[in-house]
Amino acid sequence: MRSFEDQLFGGVRVVHVPGIQGPHGPQGEKGEKGDQGERGPVGERGPQGPQGVQGPQGEIGPQGRSFTPDAMGPYDDRPLYDDQKAGFVYFAVDTATLFYKLSDSLADWSTGTSIKGEAGLTGPQGIQGEKGDKGEKGDKGDTGDTGPQGDRGDTGPQGEKGEKGETGAKGEKGDTGEQGMSFMPNYVGLDADRSNYDGYTKGVAYLATDTGKLYFKKSNALGDWTDGIDFGRGPTGPRGSSANEILMDPDPELYFLSVYGETHEDEIWFADTVPFDPDPVETFEGSLES
Repeated sequence: MRSFEDQLFGGVRVVHVPGIQGPHGPQGEKGEKGDQGERGPVGERGPQGPQGVQGPQGEIGPQGRSFTPDAMGPYDDRPLYDDQKAGFVYFAVDTATLFYKLSDSLADWSTGTSIKGEAGLTGPQGIQGEKGDKGEKGDKGDTGDTGPQGDRGDTGPQGEKGEKGETGAKGEKGDTGEQGMSFMPNYVGLDADRSNYDGYTKGVAYLATDTGKLYFKKSNALGDWTDGIDFGRGPTGPRGSSANEILMDPDPELYFLSVYGETHEDEIWFADTVPFDPDPVETFEGSLES
């Protein structure tokens, strides 16, 4: 039911009593579109719908401009630009990294963006080029330091003894040389023990004390000795006479007794004779003094 509505007509309140609704009349013509009302408040966001189908790929855009950093150099030189303004770009060539000044503050750099890509796959080996011309010989390098002396090698086999050559003509006597230095052999011993040094090096000297011969190693070959040089004590000479033996001819004592007498134990008996010339006493005392 419809509610009652009050209307005033000339100050008299009229109360309408609703009756039975009649039938709808025909629809009238559509009126002109009214002005758009004010936009209402935004309602709450509804649930997210399903993802739509991917659209077609767009056209390739124009090529961008090439990028040139404001400064470049090794990473260790970046502090030289710590006082630059915001937007300043520094490229570290040794690490292939870009750094941006985030503000005008001192050393306020970005963490760095590497522009070095990942290593690509190894390409196929190219065709070998033609062999180039041989270069000029380089200068000889400096002589290196002498290395440590190596171990002594084993003694080689002794070579065969060559034939003795013909004796040459005797040369003229040379001038007397200066007095030589005293010589000391390297080893001394019996001739039979010389074989103990057969393996020694060239120039080693060995003196055999029993034969008086001096031997030298002619080479490093085993047992390659010289024939030997007489270097020791010579043969014993004849026994010499002393001065007393020369003066005692005749024997002074016998001569004294024959002139003056004879001796009896510690006493001498003189005979009455005239002394001889020379005086045998002086001859005897002179022999004792000499």
